[in-house]
Amino acid sequence: MLVIVSVCEINSYQPVQNEERTDVVIQEVKQEPSEWDIFVEALIQVESEGKADAVGKTNDVGILQITPIYVKDVNRILGEERYTLAERTDTEKSLEMFEILQSHYNPSKSIDKAIKLHNPRAGQSYRIKIMNQMEIIKSNLS
Repeated sequence: MLVIVSVCEINSYQPVQNEERTDVVIQEVKQEPSEWDIFVEALIQVESEGKADAVGKTNDVGILQITPIYVKDVNRILGEERYTLAERTDTEKSLEMFEILQSHYNPSKSIDKAIKLHNPRAGQSYRIKIMNQMEIIKSNLS
């Protein structure tokens, strides 16, 4: 991630005595992704290989393979019908729904709890796939 920070003041071009020179400073700040960010990326890879149009076996679709019950639960948490089934293929909306559900049931962002919440019927092999994918992502960051 590249963040550009600029600090500048706008001065007139007329010479002014005893005024400090104004510079534009561009600073590159590399921010490492958090463990949670890496987990979400790994989950996306395991669920859909990043394909927004992915369709699963049990009416689960999108990058996170969101089910109708998942959408219904997110809307219940919000107390309004904000999300539709069609929005499961929208990457941004899928991530929003995921974060809403996780923030509600898993505010401490426990990865193990997040895995269980996201796919309650999945076994240990599912968790292992996600953890292995996290290691691949971490190694690619180096």
